[in-house]
Amino acid sequence: MVYWSFITFTVALTAGLVGFGGEPGELAVTGQGLFFVFLVVSAVLLLLKMMRDG
Repeated sequence: MVYWSFITFTVALTAGLVGFGGEPGELAVTGQGLFFVFLVVSAVLLLLKMMRDG
């Protein structure tokens, strides 16, 4: 579980760095922007689940 959370966080961070290389307006309307938001939400939910279970 911790392993997958780490991978998700790393991918989300990478996607964020790549996505924010463009204009904020572009990020909001691109598929990459939506993917980044999805990854961040997934990472947060995983972390909350880990904290609750731990």
